[in-house]
Amino acid sequence: MRWVAEYERAWREDDLDAVETLFTEDARYRRSPYEEPEVGHAAIRAFWLDDDGEVFTVRAEAVAVEGPSAVVRLEMRYGDPVRQEYRDLWVLSSGCA
Repeated sequence: MRWVAEYERAWREDDLDAVETLFTEDARYRRSPYEEPEVGHAAIRAFWLDDDGEVFTVRAEAVAVEGPSAVVRLEMRYGDPVRQEYRDLWVLSSGCA
């Protein structure tokens, strides 16, 4: 959950330098399940730059953790008033065996 909190902080603060500490160089970042993933640091940074600074809220809960891997359920709401909402499952791995 520390990783999720750091991700949220970096996203809110437009901290592009955090991309390298949050993601591996071959990370696959999906905007939605219907789009091709952004792959690697440069692509993720470009996506973050495209953000319009919209207000959002995040609620996150770990639903499974085993060794270096976890599944986290998130509820993300965009806008004030809320105009869009997502319920996600993120699969996270530290890359350690």
